[in-house]
Amino acid sequence: MTRALCDEMESVMPDSDNPLYNPLAVESIAESLARKIRDSTCGPLPPSSPFTGAGVYMIYYRGDFPAYELIARANRAACAQPIYVGKAVPKGGRIGVAGNNETGQELYHRLKEHADSIQAATNLHLGDFSCRYLAVEHLFIGLAEHTLINAYKPVWNYFGGFGNHDPGGGRYAQKRSSWDTVHPGRTWAARLQDNKLGAEYLSEKMRDHLHKAESGAVPPIPFDDDSPTEIEPEK
Repeated sequence: MTRALCDEMESVMPDSDNPLYNPLAVESIAESLARKIRDSTCGPLPPSSPFTGAGVYMIYYRGDFPAYELIARANRAACAQPIYVGKAVPKGGRIGVAGNNETGQELYHRLKEHADSIQAATNLHLGDFSCRYLAVEHLFIGLAEHTLINAYKPVWNYFGGFGNHDPGGGRYAQKRSSWDTVHPGRTWAARLQDNKLGAEYLSEKMRDHLHKAESGAVPPIPFDDDSPTEIEPEK
């Protein structure tokens, strides 16, 4: 064996500082999923036509709500910084039904629900929003969502409520979410109890979050299948 060939083999052998790339490692799968959705087309919210599939999505904002100035500026030329990352799972997915591969239009319907929430808000305009989405095999949906949340630290994931539904059944004694406090308009949310943090305080904290996220000061969220998509702040 020639010295040149030995040198070439040594250059590609793994060591403690340069481990072999494993395409099936969790980190590699997560990176592949994130890259795939980032490369997808950014279009209107909701999408113009219904489609089949469950998966993950990112919502972008470019309007003039003061607290989101940093996001709007980043998204003026292209969809760069999501305001929210979410998922839509197939029926039974939330309770871990093994082997459930049956999907309907979960992803489309979830995006349509979000569009309805934005339209109901008194201080947002649906035309200022757009989205990317990716239909994903259900086993990888949670991993994809978690990876994107940690990559972008979207403000509506850290100030929860955007993805909430009407609790119904007389369960209106709970506190109104951060999102519904800052963006009032959903009829059912008006029945909830006031959030003592208030819209002005929460808007300022949202602005602070975006500055911290831009500087890398927001810590990542540990991955857990039961971890919340949205987090409620405390004063």
